Amino acid sequence: MKIKTSKIPALELVINEDGTNYRLAGTKALAEHNAELARSIECGTTNKCHSFRRMFGENSFFYVLELISNDKVIQHERGVGNVKKIDDQYYLERSIPICYGPNSSQVSACHNGSSSFIPQPHEYIIAYSTFPHSHQEALILPHSVLTSHDSCCANMVSLQENSFLARVKDDIVSLDTNSDEFINYIKDAIASYKNQLSLKTSKLSVKNLSTNNLQLNPSDSPVLKEGTLYYDATNKVLKYYDGSNWKVLLNENA
Repeated sequence: MKIKTSKIPALELVINEDGTNYRLAGTKALAEHNAELARSIECGTTNKCHSFRRMFGENSFFYVLELISNDKVIQHERGVGNVKKIDDQYYLERSIPICYGPNSSQVSACHNGSSSFIPQPHEYIIAYSTFPHSHQEALILPHSVLTSHDSCCANMVSLQENSFLARVKDDIVSLDTNSDEFINYIKDAIASYKNQLSLKTSKLSVKNLSTNNLQLNPSDSPVLKEGTLYYDATNKVLKYYDGSNWKVLLNENA
């Protein structure tokens, strides 16, 4: 899991459809509720690019949910959420509510899950993205580390069991060692590496090996195991072990 932040906040009107699902209705829909936002939308300062889906994709984010009445905040909640798609609509899923109160300066910790926002006539709900307010909030996910994809813009990456923290192109992610993504990442990294690659491991097991050249270091003390192939440094020949004896690999044209 990854929590992403953005220098430019996401901003959308929210529709409470059934008391449980909070539909993200877009940025332009705020124009009919707020004159200042209407001017911002008209001049292009605020547009559809500020939607949660466009800015965060499948990543989680810190959100603020507020109920507005007569241009005043009367209900406030902050937490970690993500965008959930149901049919062809997008909804705010509040996965980790952090605090709740009548406004941002009067909040207490959420102990009973997320709260209900039920607007009355002439009231509306707004959602926007924010940043963690403390180191404790930034590390709200277990086994997580702080990273950045841009200057002064933090991300929180939760490391899975048996995984590596890696930079893949312009992103920092947790790579599960059992995933195809990890295997492909290692394969591409090795394939693009142009210098000599030295492995100090005593054993390397591969299913298939394809190479233009295979160089065997000369040896006088090969491993006694069936199928072993080595270059005899004393006799200057290739030998293989058949399980009982060492046999010389003959060149039929010699």
